[in-house]
Amino acid sequence: MTFVARPSLWRNALLVLGSLVFVLLGAWIAGLFGPAPNPDKAWSGWLCMVFFGLMGAVGIKRLFDRDDVLRINAEGIWYRLHADVVIPWTEIVEIGVFEYRGQKSIMLSLRDPSRYPASGVAKLLAAANRSVAGGDVAINLTATDRSFAEAAAAIDRFWQQ
Repeated sequence: MTFVARPSLWRNALLVLGSLVFVLLGAWIAGLFGPAPNPDKAWSGWLCMVFFGLMGAVGIKRLFDRDDVLRINAEGIWYRLHADVVIPWTEIVEIGVFEYRGQKSIMLSLRDPSRYPASGVAKLLAAANRSVAGGDVAINLTATDRSFAEAAAAIDRFWQQ
């Protein structure tokens, strides 16, 4: 039986709301609602608005996205945010967990990462994943309708085969 995770409407709505709060905070720091609290640091407000504005835009897109994000089955693991190919179990040499501030990610170490190159934003984060978290593919379920524990159980079920 295939494990499938899709975007979670309510989790993504919370992320969009959080992004909006930080955009407004950035606008206040930049001085858009009156004098900037620290004129020498007004640039940080603009940076905050750009970063969290982009994150909010991604969240809004995900509010309307019902496509699969993660599939785990007998073939292997397919994670849309990494690449659009299934990584077969035979290519996964180690599966670990990276935890930061209570958020867990599944870390895959691959036999030959060049055969499963990251695309999009994941490509930019691939080097950071290797240096900080120690894996080639970082799978995060924060904005999905399934939990880390459910995904870990599915991996255990198929990894044992």
